[in-house]
Amino acid sequence: MKNVNLNYLDGEDFERLSQQLLNTMYNDVQITALSNDKGRDLVIRDKSEIIFVECKHWSSNSVGRPVIQKLHSAIITGKAKKGIIMTTSRLSQPAKDYIRDEVNDCEIEIIEFQDLKKLGANNGYNIFWEEEEVIIDKVSSANDFDIKGALKDELNKRIKVYPNSIDDYLLIKERKTSYINCYRVHYSVNTTYKTQAVCHRINKRGYVYFDSNGKPLSEKLLKFLKDADGEEVSENIHDLSFKEKRLRSKTTNMAINKHSEHIKYTGGNNVTYRKKVVPKKKDITICGIEQIKYPRDNFNLNISNQVIEIDGHFNNKYNRLIKTPIELKSYYSNIPLNKGVICSDCGKITAKTRTGESYICNKCKKTICYDDSYYYTAFKLFNRFVCSDCSKEMNNNIDRISHKVNYQKNLGSFTAYFWILLIFGFTIVGYFVTNQFL
Repeated sequence: MKNVNLNYLDGEDFERLSQQLLNTMYNDVQITALSNDKGRDLVIRDKSEIIFVECKHWSSNSVGRPVIQKLHSAIITGKAKKGIIMTTSRLSQPAKDYIRDEVNDCEIEIIEFQDLKKLGANNGYNIFWEEEEVIIDKVSSANDFDIKGALKDELNKRIKVYPNSIDDYLLIKERKTSYINCYRVHYSVNTTYKTQAVCHRINKRGYVYFDSNGKPLSEKLLKFLKDADGEEVSENIHDLSFKEKRLRSKTTNMAINKHSEHIKYTGGNNVTYRKKVVPKKKDITICGIEQIKYPRDNFNLNISNQVIEIDGHFNNKYNRLIKTPIELKSYYSNIPLNKGVICSDCGKITAKTRTGESYICNKCKKTICYDDSYYYTAFKLFNRFVCSDCSKEMNNNIDRISHKVNYQKNLGSFTAYFWILLIFGFTIVGYFVTNQFL
């Protein structure tokens, strides 16, 4: 919902707002010249009919009979079929009596403030005076299940665990959720550059996000807020009024810079010209300002035997922004880990395999730490590591007896038998090579 604070609209801004609202009902709505409009601020051409619209942006005074008489006269002289009076205030009783008793040759439709408010709400605008409540878009905070899902996706890229799941080792504790304000300013650009050789038009819409200090939001936060689920709530806003003028000014300047275009055209003298078309401030219309509240979560994340403080924004498992990195440390060496292993037997977080801190069971493929690893020797050459369960099964086989891993003596995967055979092999090869060249 786009918030439109009427306190910060002048008469020209209100005409543009009225044009946008009427464009939802009619195909062709044009603003007349700013001076000498003769009682018709907008002209609607609907099929074969012409409708004149008079816009009055008044805060307290009611629209009186003279304004209605002026509109009525414009309808008759302009051969229109209908007139519309749109006001941010209300019509006085004499004005309503004039429409009821004197207007018999045409129709005049009345759109007062409450009607204007309903029309705006039907088209995504919350039109209000500063004293009223403002509609705020409040981004929903994710539940613990969705947060765990988001963190699981992150950790699955860094931690290996089998046959258990990383989800079995995650626990969220001491969670605190706060809400941060930001603003989304909608704007439109409409300008035309004309010469005898070219007519270039810029007609675009867009929006800009600002934080509570009036600074543009980062790309990461924009990505988080995109398509985020939320709800509309009503709140009394005390800080929006003095910020709105500054947000409008910044948005106008950003829109001018973003939508300035370079064009190239050939003139009547067959000379190619290059021109930078820069919209002017009067070509930028601020369509509305939305206030958005988005969640920020701070909690302790238990990953197996480690506790990590997490600070981030979570909407659902597919929409999150984790601000603090998840730093994991090895149980044995206490060094930070980019990639690691969780022991499926005891839950220790260790460095990845081939470091001597963790292994993968050669039988069941379970991830195991050094303390829960056993090994046997295959073909009298290679050490094969197994978990405690597979070790117990193998002890029933008299040909293979498992032994507890000696971390200090068994860092390599080859046994002394292999090294003896390797040295013997090199000796034989060296002997034959030496005899061949002698």
